[in-house]
Amino acid sequence: MRVELDAKVRTHDGQDAGTVRRAVWDPERNEISEFVVNTGGLFGHDVLIGRAVLESASRDGDVIVIDMGRDELRAQRPYDEGRYTIPPEGWLAPVTYGYAMQSYVWPLAAPRTETQASPRGSERPTLESGMLVKDADGHTIGEVREVDFDEASGALRSVVIRRGRALDRLTGRGDDLRIGVDELDIGDGAVHLVGEEHSRRT
Repeated sequence: MRVELDAKVRTHDGQDAGTVRRAVWDPERNEISEFVVNTGGLFGHDVLIGRAVLESASRDGDVIVIDMGRDELRAQRPYDEGRYTIPPEGWLAPVTYGYAMQSYVWPLAAPRTETQASPRGSERPTLESGMLVKDADGHTIGEVREVDFDEASGALRSVVIRRGRALDRLTGRGDDLRIGVDELDIGDGAVHLVGEEHSRRT
């Protein structure tokens, strides 16, 4: 079951008990391990809920119904914001889950990736499915279809570019094209292919 962020949480006895707020990423297993749930109400606080608990819950419209009571939910391990951080520079939110980058937190003990320098001066380049792809001459040739990142560090390894007419001319074939990170420059809201071989062919 897909867990929607901001979905309401209800206990098995029908009580409104909180809201799903964030996802905790485990870089060693390369997956979401827990979710941050705010218990709501006057004395509400953030707790950590195992991914399996929410993914096995039943649905009632936009509400996730968990198999525990309100007191049991409030007694879950507290979410200590000081023990977590934003994802490291160079990490890309996986397309599989569809969550925005700011929806994730990492444990502070998690390994961090090195900053990927961008010649265009972007301090923190981001990459998303559907982002335009331009050749070395600045012409739009397609868009990002998917991204591939290292399982251990979360660092970008390559992207797959969706086929388009301009891409056919550039590559001489009609298949989607996988480009390694060394041939990419992310900046100005687009992915730029670098190198002589990525110049437009006429």
